[in-house]
Amino acid sequence: QQQGIHHFLLCWVGRQAKELSRLTVAQGRTDGDAACQRVKDFGLAAPGTPVCLDVELGTFEAAPSASLDYAGAWCEAVRAAGLRPGVYANPAPLQELHKRTAKPDWVWLASWVQHTADPGANPRLAQGLHTDQWPQHGQRAWQYAGAFDNKPCQIGGIDVDIDVADAACLVDTSGPHPHPPPP
Repeated sequence: QQQGIHHFLLCWVGRQAKELSRLTVAQGRTDGDAACQRVKDFGLAAPGTPVCLDVELGTFEAAPSASLDYAGAWCEAVRAAGLRPGVYANPAPLQELHKRTAKPDWVWLASWVQHTADPGANPRLAQGLHTDQWPQHGQRAWQYAGAFDNKPCQIGGIDVDIDVADAACLVDTSGPHPHPPPP
């Protein structure tokens, strides 16, 4: 807050491709509990606080079913602790995760479509997900600009990724935790 940052995404990297044998339901639960403890340690564990698991595309491609089992269990553990689980991933893992019972409440979609900022970008219009997949307010963040096709996205000469999010996907440190409005 002292630096003027009042909204951000809490992310848990979790197990990735170098630990395929640990992409299990049990490990997902354990890591979900650990993520919740870390959120609590930061003093941000108000009921409904959004927290996100990173599922890299290489991890999903190396072990599709196991990575989704892990992610689903992680989401269930986070939800059981009273927090709002989200998953950051490319479109393919999120499309498959949407078919499952154990899935996140919201998603942060990595779908790069340009190399510049767009002040009118809308996360509910993110490319790569169907309109019925996490369509409500508070269910989507979108990483829409970044480095791809050997071309960086730069702001002020610095390589960046640019995201847009529904406010309910962000932790608000300036006051009471916002809850998403009803659909």
